[in-house]
Amino acid sequence: MSAMMEDRMTLIRVINRNPKPIHGRYAGRDYVFKPEVPLDVPEIVARHIFDFGKDDKTQALNRLGWVKTSDEMQVGMEMMNNITFTDPPEMIEKPADLPRAGRPKKGTAVATPPVAGSGTEGGALKAPPDGPRIGELESAETAEDDETF
Repeated sequence: MSAMMEDRMTLIRVINRNPKPIHGRYAGRDYVFKPEVPLDVPEIVARHIFDFGKDDKTQALNRLGWVKTSDEMQVGMEMMNNITFTDPPEMIEKPADLPRAGRPKKGTAVATPPVAGSGTEGGALKAPPDGPRIGELESAETAEDDETF
C-alpha cells in the first residue's frame, strides 16, 4: 500500500483552540475548524493545512495567511500552538452476529410457495418429463370436449 493511501486512512483529531474559525483547503475540499469543536481529518490534510509532523511551520503559516512578514512569525506561531492534534477515539462497531431489529439475519429467509400470475398460491403447471407438453394438453382437452356430444 502506498504511503499516500495509508495517510488517507489514518485520521487525526484537530481541535482549534483559537477564538476564530480556521479555513483550510486540500485536494479541492474546504475544511473549517471551528473553535473548540473536534474535527477528524485524514493525516495528509493535517500535514498540508497545519504542517502537522514538521518542525518548520512556515509554509502553513503563510498558507493560512497568519504570517506575511518575519515580524508576524511570533503571533503566527502562538496561533499554531493553540491547535491540538490527537488520535480520534476508537470507533465501536456493532457485532456482526447480532440481528438488526425486526429483520432476520442475512441468509435466513423463509421460502414461500410459488404464486400464480393471478396472485393466488399455486404450483407451476409442469408436464412429466416424458408426458405431453402444455400445448398438447390443451388440444387433448378440446378433443375430449368435442367427443362428449
